[in-house]
Amino acid sequence: MEHKNLNIILNNGVIVMISLNILLYSGISLIIIGLILYGVSCYMARYYEKKEREINRHIFEILRPKPKGKK
Repeated sequence: MEHKNLNIILNNGVIVMISLNILLYSGISLIIIGLILYGVSCYMARYYEKKEREINRHIFEILRPKPKGKK
């Protein structure tokens, strides 16, 4: 009888340890995924800001009044 109780306690402990490991590793993986996505978003923000500056520079070159020569 005592052997069965000990076996049940050990099985419950193993289940708890497995679930804690799953929680730990899923948390770590979510942190890593978040860092990767943060890096990608920073890269995209810099890329599109650079493109926007190039477009604005081109537009202002078109709209800038041309210097007139002296008469």
